[in-house]
Amino acid sequence: MAASQRRYMSSRRRTAAEEEYSLARKRFRKAVARAKRKWAREKIEGLQGHAIFGAMKWSEARRVYRSPPLTREAGEVVFETGEKSQLLRDVLLPPPAPAHVPHMDLHTANAKTQPDEPLQEHEVEQALFGQNPKKAAGPDEVGFATLRRVWPVAKDTLVALLSAAIHLGWHPRHFRQATLIALKKGGNRDPSKPRSYRLISLLPCLGKVLEKIVAKRLTFYAQEFGWIPPEQFGGVPGRCTDDA
Repeated sequence: MAASQRRYMSSRRRTAAEEEYSLARKRFRKAVARAKRKWAREKIEGLQGHAIFGAMKWSEARRVYRSPPLTREAGEVVFETGEKSQLLRDVLLPPPAPAHVPHMDLHTANAKTQPDEPLQEHEVEQALFGQNPKKAAGPDEVGFATLRRVWPVAKDTLVALLSAAIHLGWHPRHFRQATLIALKKGGNRDPSKPRSYRLISLLPCLGKVLEKIVAKRLTFYAQEFGWIPPEQFGGVPGRCTDDA
């Protein structure tokens, strides 16, 4: 009993780094709050004429709108958030039909197998900084803006991780986990019907970097070794409708 209590107390103690992080976070939040108050004060003092009426909307509370109840095909109404999420998944993301595709041997080399080119740092940098930093992050909540900021100190780790994934032909499961957002379709649709919504997937941003690297390499190989027919113009770098 005493040993388990000691383990519990030791797990509850914060390390010096955790304490420093907690204090830094508090200071950051206070600094942001002060900056917001200063900005609002300067903004209000600079208002003139009819612009002062627009500032009255700032005092309105932020409203949180709950999603409407959904109706199953049998007519049952669903109110709980978890049940509504599951209903949207069942209706909008049904399981795919069996493909009956034979298993592909990706390990035995053949005449068209290309050598495994090592991943270069500039490939990762171009794939990362070529993305829109305002894109929404996935379940890990690590956006492109964050990845850009940590690039100078974490680039060796990121390159090593993505290089291993390409070399092993491994698409990490974490990169394939998405946050699904339900958006109501346009028009006068019944909000209680699941098909009045569409689902968008927010994937981890680092996984998008890996996919962009692979896509760019495949495009290069396709052009270099003639995998794309000459009649194909769309989606091919260096070709346009004028060439057709």
